Amino acid sequence: QSAASASSKKSKGGSTSSKAAMKQGVGKPKNKRELESEQKKMKKEMDKLLKAHEKATKVLDDHRNDHKNDRYPVEDEVLLEEEEAEDEAQNGASAVADLRHLANADIDGFPGIPVECTPDLLMCWDFLCTFARPLSLEPISLDDFAAALIDRPIDAAASPPLYLAEAHIALLRLLLGDSSSDEWWWSTLETEETEVEEAGKAAGAEYSKKKREEQLIPVIKCDLAAIFAVEEDSQLTIKWLQALEDVRSKKPNSAGPIKSAVKTAISLTTNSLVKAYLRKATKQMKPNSAGLTKRAVVWLVDRFREGRPDLLGRTMMAQEVAQQSKAVADEAAQYMDQVDEVANAAKLNAVAFEDEDMDQDSDSDDDGGIVSDDDEDEEMEDAAASALVGGDTSDKKGPAKSDHDLQVITCVPPKPAPTIVDLLLPPGKPQPGTDLISPFTWPCLAGATSCRILHRYKKTRNKVDDNLREFRDLPPLSVAERKRREADSVKRILSECFFTERFGEVPVEAAVQQLCSGGGYTDLSPIQKLSVMRVLVEAAYDSQRVFSCVEDNIQSRITASKALDNEMRRAKKLEKEEKAEVEARARERLAEEAKDAFIQKKRREITRENKKTPRFTTEFIEALTDEEIAEFDDETKAEFDALPGPSSFSRSNVNAMVSKIHEEDAFDTDTLIVLTLEEIEAREDEMLAEMIKELAEFGNVNAVYERVDRETTAKIDKLKREINDFKESLLSLPQVRASAMEGLRDAIEDGTIKALKTAVKIAENAWLSGHDEDTDGVWALDLLRDANLELSSAEKRKRVTQAQRDLIAKRNKCFVRTEPIGQDKYRNSFWNLDNDDEGRVWVEAEYALKAVDTLPDDENDDNLVESTDGVKIGAEDEEKDFLSDDLYFVDGARDKFVLFSRQEYHSSGLVASLAKRHWGCEATDKSLRMLMKNLDGRGLRESALKSSLKEIVEAIAVVVTDGGNDDAAEDKGESAKAATQADAKAKDDKAKYRTTGDDEEFSKAMSAARNRQPGVGSGCRIAFDLIEDVSSALSQRVRLRKVEDPVDAPEEAEYVMGTITGWKMTEVVAEIGQENAEPSEENVNGAGLVPGESSTKMAPVWVVDIDNGGEEELSAIQIVEGISRFLMWRTQYDGYSEENFDLQQYRNALGRYCGRAADAPYASTPAFLARHMIKKEQDLYPPLKNRVYENEWGGKSGARNAWVASIKEYGHDIGTLRNGLLTLEETFFNFCGRFDAHVGVAELEPALKDQRTGKEILSNDKLLFEIELETFGQAAKLGLWNSPVSRKVFQQVVLDCKNVGTLALCLDLLCRNAKGFLDANQVKTTTRNQAVASFEQPELMWGNPGRRSAARQQSYSQYFD
Repeated sequence: QSAASASSKKSKGGSTSSKAAMKQGVGKPKNKRELESEQKKMKKEMDKLLKAHEKATKVLDDHRNDHKNDRYPVEDEVLLEEEEAEDEAQNGASAVADLRHLANADIDGFPGIPVECTPDLLMCWDFLCTFARPLSLEPISLDDFAAALIDRPIDAAASPPLYLAEAHIALLRLLLGDSSSDEWWWSTLETEETEVEEAGKAAGAEYSKKKREEQLIPVIKCDLAAIFAVEEDSQLTIKWLQALEDVRSKKPNSAGPIKSAVKTAISLTTNSLVKAYLRKATKQMKPNSAGLTKRAVVWLVDRFREGRPDLLGRTMMAQEVAQQSKAVADEAAQYMDQVDEVANAAKLNAVAFEDEDMDQDSDSDDDGGIVSDDDEDEEMEDAAASALVGGDTSDKKGPAKSDHDLQVITCVPPKPAPTIVDLLLPPGKPQPGTDLISPFTWPCLAGATSCRILHRYKKTRNKVDDNLREFRDLPPLSVAERKRREADSVKRILSECFFTERFGEVPVEAAVQQLCSGGGYTDLSPIQKLSVMRVLVEAAYDSQRVFSCVEDNIQSRITASKALDNEMRRAKKLEKEEKAEVEARARERLAEEAKDAFIQKKRREITRENKKTPRFTTEFIEALTDEEIAEFDDETKAEFDALPGPSSFSRSNVNAMVSKIHEEDAFDTDTLIVLTLEEIEAREDEMLAEMIKELAEFGNVNAVYERVDRETTAKIDKLKREINDFKESLLSLPQVRASAMEGLRDAIEDGTIKALKTAVKIAENAWLSGHDEDTDGVWALDLLRDANLELSSAEKRKRVTQAQRDLIAKRNKCFVRTEPIGQDKYRNSFWNLDNDDEGRVWVEAEYALKAVDTLPDDENDDNLVESTDGVKIGAEDEEKDFLSDDLYFVDGARDKFVLFSRQEYHSSGLVASLAKRHWGCEATDKSLRMLMKNLDGRGLRESALKSSLKEIVEAIAVVVTDGGNDDAAEDKGESAKAATQADAKAKDDKAKYRTTGDDEEFSKAMSAARNRQPGVGSGCRIAFDLIEDVSSALSQRVRLRKVEDPVDAPEEAEYVMGTITGWKMTEVVAEIGQENAEPSEENVNGAGLVPGESSTKMAPVWVVDIDNGGEEELSAIQIVEGISRFLMWRTQYDGYSEENFDLQQYRNALGRYCGRAADAPYASTPAFLARHMIKKEQDLYPPLKNRVYENEWGGKSGARNAWVASIKEYGHDIGTLRNGLLTLEETFFNFCGRFDAHVGVAELEPALKDQRTGKEILSNDKLLFEIELETFGQAAKLGLWNSPVSRKVFQQVVLDCKNVGTLALCLDLLCRNAKGFLDANQVKTTTRNQAVASFEQPELMWGNPGRRSAARQQSYSQYFD
């Protein structure tokens, strides 16, 4: 009750207040006028709100329609997740990625090169083209480069393609002329000291300090300070130190040479303490065991190097020299107490022959580098090396440790046995510009260089392994494990082409071994040639020359990019100004339309008011101008002045008008009416109805003809024809329009100018646009409107691109690295190489992995699906090296880390080695457009990739120009009719070709090809064993040989590729008597036959789509030949070869490493080597003959003339060159005194008595380490060769030569030794003693002086020059 009473009081109170308000007159109109005024205001407000609501609703709908895809582009992974979710919802499982459009590429590889090795081929070719200027190498096309690699000359003695010679010489000159090659050139010939030094570097500072201390410990006690205190002539000190320097390079078992050097030093020095030290060192020497003596001598020489730096040519004060000597002596004195001479002798002379007398002349001479007990020598060398590094000595008791128990102490791989090429090369690195890098020798140099680069790679790989294990606190590798890893080093991939199971061997190692052993380059397989070049290119990337070139390009690229950015900013500024101009036009037009609408509205109001109250005449109202209506009365004038100005319109209205202006500009008209297809068809029906109505107005046509004049009759006839033509066109228009609209959609999605212009032209011919008579404008289909807008945008982009083309080209020339143009949603990379043919896009696609137990799936054969084992290349990673204990023993953490690290190879993380990837090339306009069509523009990556592909297609697109005359262009009816007829004709022609059922005709063609008579067809060799399994020619690939001038240049042929797409039976003409002959290219359609002497028959003809564009009809014989030629080319059929005219005509205008353009193709032939040999003989013969009394080579004997004549006449034969070189060696050997100077020299006597043949020496790998064919230093004074063994080896190498390269190296070695002999025996120009910067061997007067000595005595004046 209380609540009810309260409510009633409240209601009463409310009513009381409202009544009070009414009494006061609040909210109530005072009179009727105010009431009407209030109602009008409310109505206006309501109308305003309704209009605003309607406008806002329209804007919202437009926004929703225009921005329905505003969430795109998004990350491609989001789209993949959406697709997988959709597949799971429909099929219950996610589908495998569909990559069939990538699997069926136009180019899927090169003959002889595995598909997985395609990136190596592309990399090598791209490097040679990109760095053409630094290499001085004229670029070549990719197809010609691949043809050069697979070139197989019929003649075994033929030279490789000129481009390969020029490319290898360019790479060798770049590498060997670069300072970076100093780090790896002699890596295969490292000595024990360098290995220990490398081990010290690898083990860190602590190990280096330890080794330094070990080297400071002497093996014999002495007073070094007293030795330094004895005064001696510095020149004498230099001489005996020079004599001892030779001991450093000797092995511990070379007792004879070590003893000889020590004796020489004792005879030279005047320091009694030095003599006592050296005699003490030699007392512990035993036959074939001089380890202690060598260590003592090396220690003394090193201390003198440190304590007497003035002997090395440095200018120092006497006080400084004394201080340095005292410091070295004090340091050595600290270790004297640790010296145990007996223990040192046991260690360093571990393999001693105690029963032999030290004075016995059984010392082995190492001048020839030959010793008899090879196995014992190797054991002695290992024992001495172990003693030097502090390892276990061989005199310790107990069983020897196996390789599994021993740990490695160095990252330097074992030294490979010297090859034939290594023996012929000089001790130093070959220098560019010498005969060592020439058209003759480049294959040998390429093999030797590749061997050293691979050795460096093994060393680097070992260093990485050691560093990883050290970082993870893992124990060092065992010797056995290191050997296993080094054996698999090439398989631990440096490149895909280094290891492939297809060949059963490592191609690069087999190629290097063949080249270094004197084998021919033409005997290599394509993959072996590629692997050698890949090694050289890899090293070239690390060279200082390429590094500086790239560094310069970076700076130039920055400058070029700034210029391009400025141009892009200018283009954006122009675009902004153009946009502002169009917006201003839109605002002005909106204002004008508002004024026109207001004037028309007021004119209608004035007319209606005048009808009610006729104040003005009708003529007056119709004569009123727009200005007069705007000022008709004050109210109208006020409303006119209140109209919105250009700046008063909203952004949405302006944007709508801007779009309308763009549409009109796209059609080049002032008024555009956009219609749907239904509205266009309604217009056409209305137009037809009007024409029929107009014809009906004439009444009965037959009766009209009798009573009307001729003009009316002609008009009626024309109208009837137009009606009939219009009806016929309407019958075919739906199909034509449907095709045209589909083309418009595809062109809009394609976005290129060529496709858009073609589609727009077809649409116009299909009557999807036309002239509007009412507005004097243009009407068009809405889809055609969109296509024209896209065309305008594409042309605008093209104009901007053309304006920036030069700047982009300038920037691209500043090469830094080749980057892909984009990736698709599966992260497959797409590459457009700058130097490749226009329009080629290479696709690098990743194989999808299927489960191990999955059965073969034929549906996925072309979908890039492969097993896990099928994608692996090379050896797997040694994952234990980078897994620490806390990861390795925890399954979850280990698996997660391994999965992440393996994704470098494959996105699945299931492959622990390099994964094979599918490579293909989209080379045609059709395939590129199909590729763009398969890309989803909603993804970020694929959207960017699609834009890049559009630019590539635009660059190669040919703009379609309009044909025909103006009258036909103006007459839409005739154009549509012509287009319809052309389309129908094309369909009829297409229908004539069948796509199935050619099995029987193809079988007949095969039989005819087997039994054909000579002269029928082109005469191409057919490999029936390759095509016997081919039952149908359809869809087969063909390779066609095109000869432009078969009469004057029948060898100049071009090869094109194509695909057979259809066939048909056609009427051909055959000569009488040859009715059963197969039609050839000449008699198809009766070409080349005399009328009256032929008969016709039906024969099959196949149509081929050429990859480069166009179609061609081929006869049965041509089809069989084309298929066979393609399969022979693809499989590198034995005996098949092609004449590549472009490759044969190649000349390197930048470098000319092979000489003049006319001589370049033959620069590496035996004939040119014969000329080179004659020239070398002419250069060396005059100085050599002046040093002997009897000349049995030149003069009256005639031997020289006969030799020259034989070389000139038969120099093309490799056997003649071998014999000629041996004859030349015998001549130079006689000129240099044979081995007379060796007689009487104790250490050279054993080599003179060595009876082993050169073949026996070369067959022993251990002896190869000791062979030295180069004669230099003291040995050069004795003769042409340093020992008879060297000469035997040289002669055997020459006898075994089978190619020009090895013979050229032998000739160069012979000439070097001859020049060395001449230089060593030339007359001295001064007698003054000068300080030298290095220790030189003392001059010894051995051998018969002869005329050389007399010549010196007669040249006294030279001493004072």
